[in-house]
Amino acid sequence: MSWLSSRAAQLGAAAFFCFVAAVGGCSSSESTGTEASTFCGASRAAVASCASSTTDCDTTLTNQCGKLDAVLNRTLLESSRDCLESGICGASSCLTRGQSTMRALTAHTTLANDYCSSCAPGNTSCATQFYARRGNAPGAVVLPYSESVAAAVDQACTKSTDCAATFATCAADTIATTVAQGLSADVASCTAAAFQRDGDGPDTSPDGGPTAALCTAANCDGCCRNDVCEKGDTVEGCGVGAVSCATCSGAQSCTAGACREPCGPDNCPGCCTANGVCVDGTADATCGQAGETCAKCSDKGSSYRCSDQQQCVDTSCAATCLTGCCDTNGCRPGTAASGCGNGGKACVNCGAGNACNPTNRTCFLDPDSTWDVVIVSASLPDTNTTGSSWDPFSGLPDPYVIVYSGGSTAQTPVLNDTTSPTWNATTLKGIKASQLKSSFSFNVWDSDYGFGVDPDDSMGGCTIALGDADFGNKLRSKTCAATASQKQLSIIFKIVKS
Repeated sequence: MSWLSSRAAQLGAAAFFCFVAAVGGCSSSESTGTEASTFCGASRAAVASCASSTTDCDTTLTNQCGKLDAVLNRTLLESSRDCLESGICGASSCLTRGQSTMRALTAHTTLANDYCSSCAPGNTSCATQFYARRGNAPGAVVLPYSESVAAAVDQACTKSTDCAATFATCAADTIATTVAQGLSADVASCTAAAFQRDGDGPDTSPDGGPTAALCTAANCDGCCRNDVCEKGDTVEGCGVGAVSCATCSGAQSCTAGACREPCGPDNCPGCCTANGVCVDGTADATCGQAGETCAKCSDKGSSYRCSDQQQCVDTSCAATCLTGCCDTNGCRPGTAASGCGNGGKACVNCGAGNACNPTNRTCFLDPDSTWDVVIVSASLPDTNTTGSSWDPFSGLPDPYVIVYSGGSTAQTPVLNDTTSPTWNATTLKGIKASQLKSSFSFNVWDSDYGFGVDPDDSMGGCTIALGDADFGNKLRSKTCAATASQKQLSIIFKIVKS
């Protein structure tokens, strides 16, 4: 700590806060007066209701909370406000807890892009890892601060030819100079103390005792966010049974408390009705397969019925087609991959990578066909088997997946701060069906972006026994059971034709 002490002497108390807080960094964004006032209101209410456990710093931060607006990030103030509203006492304690959910916004993204293009042009993971909370990621010193602070760091620290080597010192100096203009020494000292705590100590409630979880399965049918129960029926907060609220991504909707993709080929073996509901596709009025739009067979003619192959078939063809199959053009031999079948049943298109057995006229997976593995998403535990968070300050993991098949391996990108990552990333490519069926497994890792210093943490994984039905453009889900070394986790993937 000798270097930090030296920096403290050079920068003064208020400036030193900036540097120490930066070392403990999370993510940030600039706030607005309205949001800061909301935090102030929650802080004032906490001081009033938590008199027995209010500290001097709680009082200082509450009395001068407006000064935090121009310096700290908006998402930190929002998270801290939610923490206070959940019943936890003390602005200082909630500033500590709020760090785990901060995010980088526009100016921080610009800073990351400028650093990665100018200072680390050969680092392909720079942009995704620049603000990782764990390890020595270069952006960690900037993340607790507002967009104006991030812009000042960008202007001062990403323009020189040796900016990779000088960035940390330059960023600390720029932060100290900029932030010291906005915070008084007493506020700086209290905020520094909040940033330095690891968030693992007990929080207090208004009666001075330890807090208990306010959002539980006993009182919340929806999902919990910052210990507050939400309905759990929106894309921003989806879940049932008092689980942590998930944020649905992309085109997903929140249906029955779970994030679900729209009805289509990925997730519907039958057909999709006009209102987006997947049905089995074997009824005359809703006939179809592979996530296509359901057809009404009577629209094709009075003799058409839905077959058990989920196709509208002319029953007049079925009566005379004994050794082949029927499609809209009549009786076919039934030996082609595009029209396979027997006994006057509907011809089946076996699909890419499959063939039709000319003897029994049934589809089978060609063992020599080649396929790509797409890792779609995962549902991961928010703590490890010891109950500790994956990252400091109760931080969420930065997950990536490694996929294995035989001697082939491939990896997804790293996603920051999430237990419900969505990659939609193609990993293994051009692998024979026979190899995938004989050997297929995955492992999820939490990236510790420490420039090779810290090893990544294994979150868990398992082996998957693939069958013929798992091949094709269909979503598949696998849950890996909890063991002594891992908690339960699940992954969604699909295997598509190369």
